[in-house]
Amino acid sequence: MTSSTIQPSGAGAPAAPRASSETRLWLLALLCVTVAMFTSGYLSYTKLFPAAMLCAESSVVNCNAVTSSRWGYLFGVPVAYIGFASYITLFVLLNLERRVAFLRQNGLYIIFGLILFDFLFHCYLTYNSLFSLRMICLWCIATHIMATLALIFTALRLYRRMGAVLTPAA
Repeated sequence: MTSSTIQPSGAGAPAAPRASSETRLWLLALLCVTVAMFTSGYLSYTKLFPAAMLCAESSVVNCNAVTSSRWGYLFGVPVAYIGFASYITLFVLLNLERRVAFLRQNGLYIIFGLILFDFLFHCYLTYNSLFSLRMICLWCIATHIMATLALIFTALRLYRRMGAVLTPAA
């Protein structure tokens, strides 16, 4: 037997780049979720303790007007609270994904579903902000950008996992 037949399948140079690429995508998604958690946390803080929001206000940029509009609430609950809870949940899921057996198997699907919902909800809010209110909130836009990037990184991870599942073993 040669040394190449003794090595377990999947061992060798090709596996290392895929694993490091997976780790990079996971870290990038975690970074985006962390930033979104802080931006939505700040918006939640300004709702919980009304104070002047740090926002470069102009005729187009008005964070208080956007977050206080009818689209700033869902069933009477500020959407900032919902976003903050969502990003805390994503942060916890991403951190437990590699540690809990159930999440190792299913966590990526759950994370993708939640971040997809977040992204679509952000699209709805941003659309109404731009075309109904004709104003934007820089904090909201920053959170939307982070949700978009987290969705892209998570979708790439899912695509690679699905490709690995669909590829027949040699």
